[in-house]
Amino acid sequence: MQDKAWYIPVLAYHEIGTEQWYYNTPEQFAWHIKWLYENGYKAIHIKDYVDYWKGLLDENDLPAKPVLIVFDDARAGVYRYAYPVLKQYNMPFTVFVIGGSVEKQDFMTFAQLKDMVESGLCTLGSHSYGLHYFDLDDAEGNSESAFACRLWQDNGIYAYLNQGENYPLSQYWALPIAGTGKSPSGELFPIESYVGFYADKTMTVNRILLKFATHLPTETCYDLVVRVSIGGKTGAAGIAGETVVAENWHPKQEPLDLYDASLGISWPVGRYDIIRFDQPYTVQAGNWYNLRFFTKNISDKQQELRLFMDPSLFNVENCATNSYESDYDRVGSWAIHHGLPMLILSDGTGSKENENAYIARIDADTARLKRTIEEYAGDCVSFERQDPIENIETPNSSIAMPLFGASWTETEDILDPVTGEKIGESPAGSFEKVETCLKVVFDRSFTTRKLVFNPAMPFGIGYVALCDVYIGDWNEGVPGNFTLLRKGFTPNQKWREIHTLEIEFDDQKTCFIQAGHEYCLKFITRNSARNEGGEVEGVFCISGRYDPESSEATGFWNSRAAGGVKEAAVNPDLWFVSEESSYPEGAYIPPVWTLAFPFGANNETLRGNQSSHNMEAMFTIQAGVLDTRQNHNPAAITAMDEIPRVMMLNDALMPPFADLIKLHTFEMFCPQKPKPPLSIYGYVINREWGCYSLRENKDIIDIAIFDGYNFTGDLNLAGDINPDKTWWQSMGKPAYAVFGNYGENGWDPDIASQVFLNPQVSIQAIADTLINEGWDGVCIDFEEVKETDREAASAWFKELAQKLHTGMGKCYELMVAAPYPYSGDSQWDAWFDYCEIAKWADKISPMTYLDHGPWTKPGPITNLEKFKRRYMTLLKLIPRHKLVGGIGLFGCLWSEEMTAEQNLLELATWIAGRRILLPEKDYEDKQWKAKSTDGETWFAAGDTIGELLEWLHEKKIRSIVLWKLDDDDFSFWKKGKRINVYRPNFKLRKMG
Repeated sequence: MQDKAWYIPVLAYHEIGTEQWYYNTPEQFAWHIKWLYENGYKAIHIKDYVDYWKGLLDENDLPAKPVLIVFDDARAGVYRYAYPVLKQYNMPFTVFVIGGSVEKQDFMTFAQLKDMVESGLCTLGSHSYGLHYFDLDDAEGNSESAFACRLWQDNGIYAYLNQGENYPLSQYWALPIAGTGKSPSGELFPIESYVGFYADKTMTVNRILLKFATHLPTETCYDLVVRVSIGGKTGAAGIAGETVVAENWHPKQEPLDLYDASLGISWPVGRYDIIRFDQPYTVQAGNWYNLRFFTKNISDKQQELRLFMDPSLFNVENCATNSYESDYDRVGSWAIHHGLPMLILSDGTGSKENENAYIARIDADTARLKRTIEEYAGDCVSFERQDPIENIETPNSSIAMPLFGASWTETEDILDPVTGEKIGESPAGSFEKVETCLKVVFDRSFTTRKLVFNPAMPFGIGYVALCDVYIGDWNEGVPGNFTLLRKGFTPNQKWREIHTLEIEFDDQKTCFIQAGHEYCLKFITRNSARNEGGEVEGVFCISGRYDPESSEATGFWNSRAAGGVKEAAVNPDLWFVSEESSYPEGAYIPPVWTLAFPFGANNETLRGNQSSHNMEAMFTIQAGVLDTRQNHNPAAITAMDEIPRVMMLNDALMPPFADLIKLHTFEMFCPQKPKPPLSIYGYVINREWGCYSLRENKDIIDIAIFDGYNFTGDLNLAGDINPDKTWWQSMGKPAYAVFGNYGENGWDPDIASQVFLNPQVSIQAIADTLINEGWDGVCIDFEEVKETDREAASAWFKELAQKLHTGMGKCYELMVAAPYPYSGDSQWDAWFDYCEIAKWADKISPMTYLDHGPWTKPGPITNLEKFKRRYMTLLKLIPRHKLVGGIGLFGCLWSEEMTAEQNLLELATWIAGRRILLPEKDYEDKQWKAKSTDGETWFAAGDTIGELLEWLHEKKIRSIVLWKLDDDDFSFWKKGKRINVYRPNFKLRKMG
């Protein structure tokens, strides 16, 4: 049995920018959002989306035209271009974050993510921490998301070192190995390349598995034919004993990644291909070999196939290509590269990762992703610049200190042949890769994971330099005891455009700096560059000051780039960034955890695993529309772990945006949504012996709200813990604490003013009480508040909600007991901004059970018509799913003895004490009453409560709160003939 339901379009963007042909440009994105706004579409928060599919919200709770906007990866252009537009139109959105890529080149920073979260528009979700890449799925060269498959572990020879590690793409090298190249003059030519590998064992191989990078240009390919041969390595571009192992290798072609096949075809990008040998080839352990790729046919335009390179090999010129698109200049016919090719020589044997290892890998990645987002997008981590103590007190000259690169070590004077005067200098000595040591001392201890420099003018020509960064002991100028901080750091090749250079340590490694200790920072460059003229001098320098008169060197290097100075007393312009974390205090906890599967791929094991990590919704890619691969899900939601999305690409690749939206906003058959449950809250009166009514009705009540604490004039809290709290929580049920402004003389508006005017103190008092006493949520009950405090109250509730939701290590629900409109007292609700406070509170609980009380003449506690009128007004101000219906389970007694609220047992006792008195129903006010010569009582009963419940149910208000649970219990209504006529008989669960 299926119900019809509205399918909400989920628009999934990646980068907004102009760098790639398939990105949405800033102008396109701005037009998309403007079109949505002008055509009545409203973006919704992902929490509302999830609640809708859970059945907690229905169509009436959402905008007439809802849309969900999400971004994969957390790329830099989303903050730079998309975020300002979304703020302009007040459009909520979700960013699925690759945790390990944040702060990397082309991705957002945590400060930017935090800024978006704090706007109230952005929710963060998971896109994995470090498994957003394709890995090998089998021995046939098939690839799948590393997050979604048990990896193939080949028995062959891995030519690269970093197996199983996912470097961000900006950290990979890409080597053109085949295809059609283009010279600077425009001539097309066949690409030829050599890549080297070391055989760590003797093996007969019959195939090569290769991982390809983005090709040039990215959107094209052709039916390429390549001859592949193997032989001994005799240099970067030399081969001995060459044997052809594949005469006609055709790199495979496939639809553009994640796109409709009609958009075009591509060589594999980020995935593997296979070269099958015409005959096997045996390699001998301990030998170096070269693979030669020779292109046999060219295209009518430049189209280059590029192989990923692992930058772990520094000192060996291991690869060569005749392409002009390499990272190094050509020297004669070749551009010579350092690095290891990402390929495997295989005999076709191996095994799949076992299930337990797979689950452990996914568990670790997910835990790391959640911790990273919670800690760094929240208010846990503080950063501080830590400058070293000056090594010298009176530096009087500036200096550009070599940091990495390569140069000649000496100079020799060039003399005028006639006069003999010096007219210049020429390089001399030996050509060396830069090694630099700098002394640093700090006046405080701290933990760091980032080193920062102010660059100076570079010396020579910039190139793709690879540098290792170490820290060790200065040891009076004889450094030692080094620890590697960053391996193979490579900055932007355009050195002159770098204004501040940041070096993050490997894999989130941290380093503890001890105050007063003399450290040595050591930089070792691993490669150099050449051109037609030979070795190329290129040195990246950092600024600083030095004292040329001092004999104590605090820095030394082997380059002539500092004007011939090679050691000096220097103060380098560098610093560390320290981190201090209060996690879990201050953590950002999303209102709902959600996941976008990397590349959309998933499996049953993965979905179950992510459910165990509280991923409440999991998004894939819509099949048959924008993705022709067969392993993805159909365009219909059958479960919360298979939600399709519309992948947004450059407008040139897509149908017109208006048509796209209309196409994906249609009435479709979806599975039966669950009936929304009725959440029942109960206010519990604080008695030293507990609450009998709560104990008797524990199966009905979901959440108990204990009347607990009130602020005093000096912002302390007075109150204590209900003895039933521990018992209640032992059953796994949440217990909330009430915080109010009830003072010695009743509700005190001055106390409320003090609370609002001192949010830091008052909110911290609430937070401390929650943590110290183990409460699960908060209910705020402020009454008789001054109208002049309206703005301060709204600001206070916002700050309180942010603290409860993201600042305490877990999310605490915030319920607000609110005044209600049409009370007859114009001041009753004047201070309460329903719309503003409802933005931040999780639940708004209007006190709609107090039409008549001890302060009024006798009358109905809750008038049904007024009850309806108030809630119809409140529904215009408060989202339906946040509104809680207030049901009174009490009455009032106006008698000669007392005028007070009474629980139902007390009222029954009073009525039973008057022998001829029977209660009667007032059909106009829909309440029961009993009147005698010495008093009068009005109260709710089973049928009148039922009428309120039926009406709330009809209006799809799915939460109610019972005021109040006291010493009575519902079952007593079933006893005694005199009161049997109005026993409650609630049947609350049936209502849900």
